[in-house]
Amino acid sequence: MTSPRPSRWTPHCTFLWWAPAVRADGVVRWPYGDYVLTGPESLSQVAHVGIIGDVLGRRTRFEELSPEELRIETQGTWPPPLVDMLLDAWAAPMGRPAFVTSTVSEILGSAPRTFRRWVADHATALAEDPPPD
Repeated sequence: MTSPRPSRWTPHCTFLWWAPAVRADGVVRWPYGDYVLTGPESLSQVAHVGIIGDVLGRRTRFEELSPEELRIETQGTWPPPLVDMLLDAWAAPMGRPAFVTSTVSEILGSAPRTFRRWVADHATALAEDPPPD
């Protein structure tokens, strides 16, 4: 059995973490804006935020947080060792574009979705407040 493993940790849930900021003032505050994420294309986090705004038809921007600012923002909600691990992982490839492969296409037999397509498919989750529990 083939088990695909991404070369970089790029869960789409990261983008849903940004949803409250996109809904509130359109400013995503996150560390390492030049960190490159990949699907079928190599895009920085700054580029991802721009695509989110473009698809939603609203102004968005990326505001870079320092590692210490992220530690403060996540204090009490994320375990400090997890924050440190993520910051180290995000810092390691800075300044290098992600290596994009054809593996997903080869395994699935079809091209993976672009990030623009993923945002369009999940625009409601990014643009609207979640329903109350």
